[in-house]
Amino acid sequence: MQVDLSELAPWAAIALSGTALWRSIYSGRSKATDEKFKEHQTWIESKASKETVQVLQARVDIVEDKVTVVENELKHLPNHQTVQHLEGMIGRLSGEVGVLSERIRPVAAIADRLQEKILESVEISR
Repeated sequence: MQVDLSELAPWAAIALSGTALWRSIYSGRSKATDEKFKEHQTWIESKASKETVQVLQARVDIVEDKVTVVENELKHLPNHQTVQHLEGMIGRLSGEVGVLSERIRPVAAIADRLQEKILESVEISR
């Protein structure tokens, strides 16, 4: 069996170019990735020293404590439904007070007249 090199040449060229493409992508990607990783690592080391992390942790603890206090205070406040119910009750009470004030006016007038009569009788007896 005799192999003709002219038939194998295109296949060899395709295999060689595919291998070269794969090698360039792989080596280029790893270099770029390594550079970015080193860049990020130096940025993190410069920004997040142990002292900085400890200070930030202490501040986060303080904020968590404050949030807990606020949550406990909010538990005692009425919810939306309760506020609406109270508003309705206040409106009804306002109407009832208006009716009561109208009903009390005649009684107040009688009391004023009685007081005047008593004052007149006291002045006459003097």
